[in-house]
Amino acid sequence: MSSDQLDEQREADWMEYVADELGISVDELHELDAQTDVDDYGTVLTVSFGRDCPVELLGKIKGLGKGQLSLQISYPHHLDRNDDSDWDDTGYVDDPKRVFDHNYWDLTYLLDELTRDALPSRATVLQIRMIFKEAFSALEAYLGDTIQTVVLENVGALRKLVLAIQKLKEVKLALSDLATNEDILQAEVKKYLQGTLYHNFERVEQLYRESHGIRIWPSEDVKVFLYKARQQRHDYTHRNGRPVNRAEPAELSLGYVKETLRAVHAVVEYIDAQLEEL
Repeated sequence: MSSDQLDEQREADWMEYVADELGISVDELHELDAQTDVDDYGTVLTVSFGRDCPVELLGKIKGLGKGQLSLQISYPHHLDRNDDSDWDDTGYVDDPKRVFDHNYWDLTYLLDELTRDALPSRATVLQIRMIFKEAFSALEAYLGDTIQTVVLENVGALRKLVLAIQKLKEVKLALSDLATNEDILQAEVKKYLQGTLYHNFERVEQLYRESHGIRIWPSEDVKVFLYKARQQRHDYTHRNGRPVNRAEPAELSLGYVKETLRAVHAVVEYIDAQLEEL
């Protein structure tokens, strides 16, 4: 498929999504000549209509009150028109911060929605657990994708990281390997980084420090909080929330999960600010 055909397909998918959310057909949406605008957080899409739009068509739109000329719907990240692909041909995310921000605001939005909807208590508990675990997934993805991006594109950082990994005795390279493959260092480091577990904060902190002199913790309080939260995430992943020495799972509150999201966000912002100064 050519780039022009891809653009046409994306535009068609976009129009179909908006029309479906509004409860009208794509032809009717074209007739309305609607304008769309996304909010600063990338979570809400505002659809606006001109004053000369046919009244009978405006009356068909779900959720549009009398006299209103705009309404809001969820932003379809899966149809993001500004993103050819989150992944490039090197196998890592091209803009980890942007991907994290989308995830972070989506999770924040979902968590806030739990305080508004009258959901069954069991459903609420399960959703809180899912958001809690996903907060760590978003952080780990950012940590892994970011270090791959900045290391593999910087020869100096790559060499520093190779020395650090050699100290850990986790990668061994023979001179014959270096002689036959000039890209062996990058290939081995890439494989190592892709195999790293990024909830291993101790290892991650060392990798960032050795390669770029970057610290990952904005404060000791955030570090202590996320170390504890990491253990709870482990318990919920493997034992339905039950710690090793207790019969009952630890309960997650909305407030605690919100604090986890804030802590995760603080780590990412702190790292990103240091990267901008390099």
